[in-house]
Amino acid sequence: MSAAPHTRVRGVRVRVRLSLRRLCRRRSSVVHSSAEVSSYPPVDEIHVARPAEDNTNATLFRKKYLLGKKPCVLRGACPQVAENPPLTRSELTSLARILPSRALTRGPTEQPNDWSVTKGRHAVEAFEDSDDGKCSILVVNNIDRLHLGVSKIADDVLSIIDASGARMVLDDVQISLGARAGASVGPHTDSYSVFLLQVGSPKRWVVSSGAVDSLAPHVDDAHVADCPVRVLSDSAIAESKAELLETVVQPGDALYVPPHCVHYGSSVDDSDNYTYSVGVLAPSAQDVLLSFAAFASEQAAFTNHANGSTRRFDIVHEVAALDEEREMSAAHGTISHAHVRATQAFLRSLADDEDLVREWLGEHFTEAGMHVMPAHMPLDNDERAVRAPGSRILFDAARSCLYANGHKHALSEDNAAWAQSLADEGIARRCVTDGEKVLAALLLEEGAICVAADAEELARVREEETMQQGEDYWLGSTSSSWDMAGNPGMDDGWSDVGWGADDPND
Repeated sequence: MSAAPHTRVRGVRVRVRLSLRRLCRRRSSVVHSSAEVSSYPPVDEIHVARPAEDNTNATLFRKKYLLGKKPCVLRGACPQVAENPPLTRSELTSLARILPSRALTRGPTEQPNDWSVTKGRHAVEAFEDSDDGKCSILVVNNIDRLHLGVSKIADDVLSIIDASGARMVLDDVQISLGARAGASVGPHTDSYSVFLLQVGSPKRWVVSSGAVDSLAPHVDDAHVADCPVRVLSDSAIAESKAELLETVVQPGDALYVPPHCVHYGSSVDDSDNYTYSVGVLAPSAQDVLLSFAAFASEQAAFTNHANGSTRRFDIVHEVAALDEEREMSAAHGTISHAHVRATQAFLRSLADDEDLVREWLGEHFTEAGMHVMPAHMPLDNDERAVRAPGSRILFDAARSCLYANGHKHALSEDNAAWAQSLADEGIARRCVTDGEKVLAALLLEEGAICVAADAEELARVREEETMQQGEDYWLGSTSSSWDMAGNPGMDDGWSDVGWGADDPND
């Protein structure tokens, strides 16, 4: 939120505090300076050095802010984007025509529901054609799936959380572009953690000091009624008594926003303003249980290893084994504590199967979500392999296997080191052993890797192939796939993109 303007009253300058939403109605001729006096207390900030795993401030962030679920500005989170942004405006608008995208436009009236949403291939035109009375912002999802530079930036940002598992927790990278002072998507909350990396001009943010459960995404009464964009109402924010903080995020800095924290950003001037929203996976308990149960049902965990028959929950024997001294009860229709403990023990035995959990983590956290096209580019002996755009790769040292886009590959002594470097660094050394060459050939065939020299070319080829497939290639039918908030519906294929993206307004 921009600092409030000053008005002279009896020769004294006084500050007039504006509501959150009125900032979107400001005329584009009003330029907000980052030096203006803040309306709210400042957000805590720490400076991040590189590499993050050797930085005491990164450790402080994890302990105080990540675990404490408090917002924080990470100064220098990704300094390279300040000088060399990975995407130009024309490149972003080109990707917006083939990736899930929407233009959110705030109308010129004082009505809080004066918003409009344009989705899909027409979003770019709506963003660029907004007249002087309107303020639009272009939002594009899944940029990391087609752009190597953006994917690498996401790795760098998430390494602040856990350098060893950065790629495991990435949901997707969403980029929002505003080109007018006050451009915003409105105040909202998300059900997952997000890192908001600033690229281009600075951006002013207002964020609550902690989670505000009464303003959670699923609470309909907290949002503006009859509005096509899911924005919180001023009255709901006021009634929540949320403590609001304010900051200006400079290019290369990132704002960490914990789950269910109110946040709201607005451009400070009329120059191109990009926010890279790096979402952290946060599947619902229902998603985890359903996914794990479906996976486990196909594995040996449901087999009686003695005779190969289906494993069963024999509650009579389970109760007897749990409590041999239990006296017989005359209450024939009562659920006893022994029944509950026996059931818990049976379910826990499945979750305690480390091999089963490891395989589920590897396969499901590397599912590409979107179809990854084969590279069709051979890997010569003198060439290095890199993780292809859109691929997810994880290495499991304990079980000596590599997971790539949902596929498991058993490793041997002559290719394990090569596989680990590919998973950890995103680039592997030149293939030397036969085992490395065989594994590389399999990963190339699956589209998980490509030749380092051709990585950018592959991204371009995949972009062209996607364009030829049309918008339905990514989204399925776009006629009824979006809800009123301009967010993806449950049956449009978006649920395969990543877990937890229930309110992609950032």
